[in-house]
Amino acid sequence: FDPSRGSMQTDSNLTRTLKGLQSSSSDTVLNSVAQLQQLLDETNHQKKLVFEEGLIQRLIALLSSAHSDKVKQEAVWLIGYISSDTIEVRDYSIQLGALEELVKLSEDQNLSRETKENLFWAIGNCLRLDPVPNFEKVRVCVPALVKELSTESPLSDAVHALSKFRSIESIQEIVKTGCVPRLVELLSQVTVRKHLISFQLPLLSTFGNLSSGTEEQTQVLINSGLLGVLPLILKTSKASVKREVLFTLSNITAGTPVQVQAVIEANIFPLVIPFLKDTRTNPDLRLEAMWIIDNALSHGTKDQIRILTDKMKVIPEILQRLKLEEDDGNGMVMSGLSSLEHILKSRDDSHYKDLLKTDGGLKVLESLRKHKSKAVSDKSKAIIQEYYS
Repeated sequence: FDPSRGSMQTDSNLTRTLKGLQSSSSDTVLNSVAQLQQLLDETNHQKKLVFEEGLIQRLIALLSSAHSDKVKQEAVWLIGYISSDTIEVRDYSIQLGALEELVKLSEDQNLSRETKENLFWAIGNCLRLDPVPNFEKVRVCVPALVKELSTESPLSDAVHALSKFRSIESIQEIVKTGCVPRLVELLSQVTVRKHLISFQLPLLSTFGNLSSGTEEQTQVLINSGLLGVLPLILKTSKASVKREVLFTLSNITAGTPVQVQAVIEANIFPLVIPFLKDTRTNPDLRLEAMWIIDNALSHGTKDQIRILTDKMKVIPEILQRLKLEEDDGNGMVMSGLSSLEHILKSRDDSHYKDLLKTDGGLKVLESLRKHKSKAVSDKSKAIIQEYYS
C-alpha cells in the first residue's frame, strides 16, 4: 500500500470540488458545497481549504453571483460555520470582507426566509468567539441587525447577533440608531407571543450590555420603558433568564440617584429582596440581588436609603444572608458589609446604629471578625470600630 497515492487522490478530489464552486450550474455548485461541508469536518483539510485554497474568497464570490437562492443559502451557512471555528479563521474571514458581503446580501428583497436565517446566524458566528473583534471591524453589521429587528417578524438570529456587542463604542452605536424602544417592545411581546420565546435571553443579554455603558445610555433604557417590562419576567422565568434581569438591574442601580429612584418607583425592590433569603435560590441570583441593593445604597440619596431600610426592610434580610454565608468566594459577604456601611454612613445620628443593633447586626459583625477571609474580617472590624467603639 502506497499512502502517497491516497493523498494524491484526496488532493485531486479537493481540486475538483473547489473548481465546482466556479461552475455556472447551480446544481454543480451545490454538490461541491455539500462535499466541502464533509471535508471541513476533518481538521487536516480545514486549514488547507481556508488558508491555502482560498475557500472563503470563493464562497464570498457566490454571494454576489447570479446563482440560485439555494446556492447563496448554503454558501452563507458555510461562511458562518467556518468563521465560528477559531479566532484565527474568524479574523481572517472578517479581513476578507465576509461581513460586508453578508450585509450587502441582507438588502436583497428576494432572499428566502431560510437564507436570511442563515445570514444572520453567520453574522452572529463572526461575533461569537471571545475576544470579540475590534468594533471598527464589525461596525458594518449594526444597521443591518437593527433594520431586521424593526420588521414585523424579525429573526431571532439577528437578536442573538446584536447581543454580542459589549464595548462602549458598540453600545453607543446601537443606542444611536434609536432601536431601544423596539427592543423593549419585543421583550414585552415575549410573554404574550410564545413563538418569540427564543428572543428573550438574547434580548436580556443585550439590555445587560447596554446598561453597562454610560449613565446617559442607561437612561435611554429607562426612558424606553424597560423597567415596566422586567418585573413580569422576574416573576415568571427560569433561573438563567432571572439572572440576566438581575444583572441589568444591578447595572441600573449603579447609576445616578434618578435611576435608583426609577427602580424604586417601578416597585422592583420587593421582587429583588426575597432572593436574598430564599435558600433554594441559585447562588448567582442571590449575589446579583445583593449587588442591586448594595449599588442602590451606594448611589442613592439619603431619602432613598431610608425607603430601602425603613419601608423595604432590607437590613434584616442583609443580616440573615450574612449569617448564612460561610464562604465569600463570590464576594457576597463583602457586598453585604458594604451595604451596611452605606446605611450607617447615611445618617449622623444613632438611628441606623440602633436599628442595626436591634436587628442583631452587631452580633453578626462580631462573628464576622473571625471570618476566614481576611478582607471580611478587616471590614467587620473597621465597621465596629467606626460606629460601635
